[in-house]
Amino acid sequence: LFAIPLPAQFLALMTIPLQLFVTKATVLLASWSGIPIYHEGNIIHLPQQTFHVVQACSGLRSISALLAIAAVVCYFILRRWISRGLLFSLVVPIAVAVNIFRVFAMVAASYHLGLDLTQGAPHTILGVVVFAAAMVLFLFFGKGFSRWEK
Repeated sequence: LFAIPLPAQFLALMTIPLQLFVTKATVLLASWSGIPIYHEGNIIHLPQQTFHVVQACSGLRSISALLAIAAVVCYFILRRWISRGLLFSLVVPIAVAVNIFRVFAMVAASYHLGLDLTQGAPHTILGVVVFAAAMVLFLFFGKGFSRWEK
């Protein structure tokens, strides 16, 4: 089921709202942390740099990868359908939250340290670390649901 590619229209329908949500949440977090920041659509402006929250930054690929992994994890570690459904429903909020953190980390690193984490190896490493964090968070909740079932 997860090997079937999603239709392009569906991807476009989901990507744009996710881009805007990630942008707005990142700007909110950054402003709360004292970073002078504003956005226009999906473009984030700092005094020294501009970030484009492009389609790849929407988090949709992480969501689909986590959904596939979650389906397997839910099936094998949980017995009750209600537990499986509740844990599975946490995938999207977890993926979106860690994606917001990823974009915020890029903004904060740029502002405070002058680092560019938007391309190359640093960008890839940050993406892997954040995806791993999403998996750990998901498995943490899975363990909690597993204990709740006993």
